[in-house]
Amino acid sequence: MQAKLLTLTLFASFLTTGFTAPIYGHLTERESAIIKPIIEGLKIEPDNFEAKCIFQALTRISIAFPEYPIDNLVARLPPRMFHSCIYTEYIDKSKQC
Repeated sequence: MQAKLLTLTLFASFLTTGFTAPIYGHLTERESAIIKPIIEGLKIEPDNFEAKCIFQALTRISIAFPEYPIDNLVARLPPRMFHSCIYTEYIDKSKQC
């Protein structure tokens, strides 16, 4: 009985974390959770570079405005600010970010 209960608990925890916290690119779970509203606002599925670029841009903004913690900063910024991380015509995207 305990084995079934443990299995059910593990399965439930997997489902809740799997559906509520997608991990984008090579970011950590926390970093992915921070950029999730931006990704949803842009209506995209970012690749590794795009996810990293969005997080780096957000980090640079939070350094420039230390009075706003990075978690609260996302709610204040429109997703269109990050279009240059996604929609670029540059061949070398790393220079764009």
